[in-house]
Amino acid sequence: MALPTPQYALAVGETVVVGSKTDDDKRYTIERMDTNAYSCTCMAWRVVSKKTAVDVRTCKHIRDLLGDEHEDARCGKGAGVAKKPSKKKASTSVPPVPSGSRGMSTSAAGASSEPPKRTYAEPGAKKRSVKVRGPPAKQAQGKGKGKAVIEEDEADENDENEAAEAPPKKKAKARLGGIELLLAKKFDLETKKQDPTGWWISEKLDGVRAYWDGDSTLWSRVGNPFDAPSSFTSRLPQGHELDGELFIGRDRFDETSGIVRSRLSPRWADLRYMVFDIPSQGSKPFEARLAALDKLFPGANPETVTAHSAAELNPKEEGGVVRVVEHEKCDGWEHLLNRLEEVKAKGGEGLMLREPKSKYVNKRSTTLLKVKTFYDAEARVVSHEPGKGKYAGLVGALECVMEDGKTKFSVGSGLTDERRANPPPVGSVVTYRFQELTKAGIPRFPTFVGERFDVEGPKDAVLARRAE
Repeated sequence: MALPTPQYALAVGETVVVGSKTDDDKRYTIERMDTNAYSCTCMAWRVVSKKTAVDVRTCKHIRDLLGDEHEDARCGKGAGVAKKPSKKKASTSVPPVPSGSRGMSTSAAGASSEPPKRTYAEPGAKKRSVKVRGPPAKQAQGKGKGKAVIEEDEADENDENEAAEAPPKKKAKARLGGIELLLAKKFDLETKKQDPTGWWISEKLDGVRAYWDGDSTLWSRVGNPFDAPSSFTSRLPQGHELDGELFIGRDRFDETSGIVRSRLSPRWADLRYMVFDIPSQGSKPFEARLAALDKLFPGANPETVTAHSAAELNPKEEGGVVRVVEHEKCDGWEHLLNRLEEVKAKGGEGLMLREPKSKYVNKRSTTLLKVKTFYDAEARVVSHEPGKGKYAGLVGALECVMEDGKTKFSVGSGLTDERRANPPPVGSVVTYRFQELTKAGIPRFPTFVGERFDVEGPKDAVLARRAE
């Protein structure tokens, strides 16, 4: 069936950034993924019922861009429009104007009103309420609010890509699903106060953290669903919860992040789910959990974490998309430092240390430690600095602000030519890497790592206190 001509024509694969009617600082990226399939980075589009095929999903931003006539014919009359009567306000309604940037907008946000708190089960529980399910029309009313459909007057405020200054006091954003994951603390290499002997060593993957609920959905670290294709999720086990990283290869975080933001991307086939824990057996000691993983899935090729392609070294024909990250017992400081240097020499990020016999806990814990000689942190992009010389006409650097919302610095190193032409938009959150802080608290030699969509906002690194 031929569709009406859209108000604004996009070629397949083309993206456009549109503004919010209610907040001038917010931006959303609309992409034409296929002939009759469009996506939007707003939360309303992302959490619509998974029973709704992707080619008939829409939202108010897509409607404003393409027109109601086009969207009614493509998705059904009124699809993507909130069912709740909106509050009457005297305002002038103006369609969003596409901006010049074509970068994906992916920063974090807080909710406009306090949603009901979700209760999480202890590790090892048989079932967790983690699904995003149900007809959108029903869940847009009453108690279903906020689970599968974000209503029109809430969509902008709840969107994880909100570009706003950090409030003086932070409030934890309500999760859509998943569980609180076990997060690592930094291992102190300088003072050597802690003996690593007997701990489990594994390489630190530069991928995207993901939790599989054992049923139907992959969740991000902050509890947002990944729009993974069935060709990927059908290869994940039923009844077993998994914790790991979606990984494509070393030094390719930004590329991995781009893949997992697009459901129709054929590049999902290049990802491998590198698992290192099984939360559904979290009450057991780590050694028992690792043994359970080894029985369920093949081990990762030892070269995976420092290879350019995880898929080539771990073909699906030999065990699907899941691989178990290799672990070894630490013999002491010399062993730890030698392994760290080996990983760094191959382009790896660092190491992870796991306490022997430790249980899986739903919080940041000293039972899991990251070992690195540099620091990672998140900052918000506040402007684009124009390039000079060979970068004339492109972005020269990203001006960013740290967690305090005041301290600014520039990141130019690490940006590829493609990224300079399509930079992370203003308001987005990016990860950067640096060696140390200056006396003024400015990151020294910051390097761009990638754009983030799975964090709530800027987050400074916690540096080890130097010995006097």
